[in-house]
Amino acid sequence: MFFIIGDIWTIITVKLIGGVLRLAWFLTRTAFYLALFLILSAGIGVTALIRSRGRDDLAGTGEYTGDGLYWRDRSSGQFSHVHATQTEHCEVHGAERGMDFRRSTLSRLMRNPALFYCQFDAVTDGSGQVAAYVRFSRHARRGIHHLDDLDPQTAELETTDMNEPLVWAGDHESAAAALEQLDSILRARGWEHDGESGGHWYSRRYQRPVILWDQPVHAAEASAIPAPAP
Repeated sequence: MFFIIGDIWTIITVKLIGGVLRLAWFLTRTAFYLALFLILSAGIGVTALIRSRGRDDLAGTGEYTGDGLYWRDRSSGQFSHVHATQTEHCEVHGAERGMDFRRSTLSRLMRNPALFYCQFDAVTDGSGQVAAYVRFSRHARRGIHHLDDLDPQTAELETTDMNEPLVWAGDHESAAAALEQLDSILRARGWEHDGESGGHWYSRRYQRPVILWDQPVHAAEASAIPAPAP
């Protein structure tokens, strides 16, 4: 009898020790990820603050006048001449820009996949300059390597199962929302949608009359300029 009681007590003790060790490991892992998340958040916050210092969020936005001959900058009120016949074009390109470490830390803490930065760039024809860009994140998934996999037309193919090689739930919506945000920025800068290139689901094309930034309108001339188009 004493041997049976001793064996039961040994088993209970082993299980208790195992449970304590598992709990300690969980708490240590949680504390590590939270500390890493806080450190990365602080670093990214400071970097963003430095970069945003002195930056005007309305830079580049404005409107054409009713006759289409001038562009009025919204932040400064400065008018610029617009070319009478020439237009410029841009097309949306997409690419991954690396690991989103801050959000990945929190995502892994919740036992979800890590995340990658993705970016849509509106690249102008000829010069290759970026007229505007928008960043968003997608979850790292086995077999998902291209932004084409985030086509909203395939939004029903999503999962929250780590073992399924499908797009993670919500990633289609994030990509579509980023594309619409980029569209809003471009329109605020005078661009108009000009169809699709057909290369990718996000390959929208835009155009606008060429703004002659090096030909600002002098104050005397500006007083006679008609109001911007509504």
